Amino acid sequence: MVKKTIIPVTKKLEKELIKEASPEHKLRVCAYVRVSTDSEEQLESFNAQIGRYKRIFKKNTREFVGIFADTESGTSIDKREEFQDMMDKC
Repeated sequence: MVKKTIIPVTKKLEKELIKEASPEHKLRVCAYVRVSTDSEEQLESFNAQIGRYKRIFKKNTREFVGIFADTESGTSIDKREEFQDMMDKC
């Protein structure tokens, strides 16, 4: 079983991701984004999250694997295909 650690992105972490990056040692990184409801506000948040991660990872020399994003809400991962794909690839 793969050990999972969830680290919320904060301004401090964003600065560390950019600062610690070095061309000699590339860390593979990705982001996971999802919404909890189908409301318009959630869709705006969803798009904002994707944009923020793209900006963060574009600034550093880490190997950006991609953004995995699900629009399915709920408490089960069964319908979260992107999440399952991310976990398979990690």
